[in-house]
Amino acid sequence: MECLDKIEETIELLDLLFDNTFTKTKVRICTSHDYLMYGQPLLSAISTLQSIAFCLNASHISDAGTLTRKYRDDLIQYLFILETMNLTNGLSEQELQGYFDKGYDGILQGIEALYKIHKNGKRKSERDKAIDAWYDNSLKESKEKNYRREFFDASKYIHYLKKNKQINTLFENYINKCWCDCNRKLNNYVHSNGIDYIQRNLPQFIGNRIEQYTNEIVDLIIDITSMILCIYILIDPSCIQSSDFLDFMNAGMQPPEDCQYWVAGIAQSFINNYVDKIEKGLKEFLKNENKYGMNII
Repeated sequence: MECLDKIEETIELLDLLFDNTFTKTKVRICTSHDYLMYGQPLLSAISTLQSIAFCLNASHISDAGTLTRKYRDDLIQYLFILETMNLTNGLSEQELQGYFDKGYDGILQGIEALYKIHKNGKRKSERDKAIDAWYDNSLKESKEKNYRREFFDASKYIHYLKKNKQINTLFENYINKCWCDCNRKLNNYVHSNGIDYIQRNLPQFIGNRIEQYTNEIVDLIIDITSMILCIYILIDPSCIQSSDFLDFMNAGMQPPEDCQYWVAGIAQSFINNYVDKIEKGLKEFLKNENKYGMNII
């Protein structure tokens, strides 16, 4: 089906996001262990898209709709985790300056002090501790039920992400309606809100509506991915960076001026073709508000 080409296009975008994330692997220091975050949820989301495409090819529309909800929830959870990690308390500015003033040895002492602070968890918020439980795989245990109730739910992810003023503006002025519309449609599949959502898994019942329902799922995926991309750009604008800067450096050549701000073709195309259609002015907002000055055109 022609519409399934859009799923392949989305997979290409997620591949780009993963590649850019992998080059900036983050370390999460928990009390029990240390962990690496290099974009594993993005790879999982690609697998989910492949599963959705398989279901759509088999005309199992209800299964595809339910998997689309998983796709949305996993990605928004990932962004919630990234933003929480960005906000984790470490050394104060005064403490940092004190270590820097001591020169090289002081910097080493500062790194050791920062590691100990993260390791003992004394400066971590409850939100941080919930993320640590996720990394430790203890979130599923009954003792962590309060963390699950307070932080791990799609509505909670949005609540906490919107504490970022730019993300709050994004929702309030540009994507809130689209998000709510997608959420309602996804809930219809997950909760089987009507016998129709059961029968959409049975090709013999939906007949000539298969193409219509398939297009609806693909449109949902595009809208969800567009909104996820917007939030991701506000959290880490380098996620859409082209490889030109690194390519020139690896080749031993002088990179063109400001090429570190160039946007990868697949990301720019996705923004032009899909993101820009969600709400008037959204692309301009992303161009003006991304904190690294990525050259969205």
